[in-house]
Amino acid sequence: MVKIINFRASLNNGLSDKLKISFPNAIKLLKSEVKIPNNIDLNWIAGFFSGEGCFYINITKAIDYKIGYSIRLQIIFSQYYRDKILLNILMNTLKCSRVFKHPKRDIMSLVISNFEDIYTKIIPLFNEYNIKGIKSLDSEDFCKAAEIVKKGDHIKLVVLEQIKLIKSKMNKKELIVKIFNIII
Repeated sequence: MVKIINFRASLNNGLSDKLKISFPNAIKLLKSEVKIPNNIDLNWIAGFFSGEGCFYINITKAIDYKIGYSIRLQIIFSQYYRDKILLNILMNTLKCSRVFKHPKRDIMSLVISNFEDIYTKIIPLFNEYNIKGIKSLDSEDFCKAAEIVKKGDHIKLVVLEQIKLIKSKMNKKELIVKIFNIII
């Protein structure tokens, strides 16, 4: 039990206040330093994104747009702040994106929001090196939205509703699968 508590103390958020009281002698385990290569295999990037990435469609009110809304596609990788080096190497390997620190949490995010980068670099990368698991469904939905934006149809109010529908289905599939697995 002590080994488990010491391991938990070593994780990003450490021990909860309740565990600190119950196990005052817990010791953080030393983590070995991981050497990250300067160039990361593209297949690894797709696998990493399958577990840690997010496809996001940002729809915001914008009075200076014809339909009153702005649509922005984003691809986001988020990690604990100590993994900033990894995100910077990913940024250099992908040759696009920016790395940001979350203002209120110990999180760093690599964000790709330039549409041309998404459409000409990242979508082809994920088509060649497949996104795995349930996230592949979000990838399909995201690609549908990207095609709409590429055609310029996203500036039509009717199409905005299609994009809202696509967005409403994304990033919820993992929850549905978990619930389904609990029921079975």
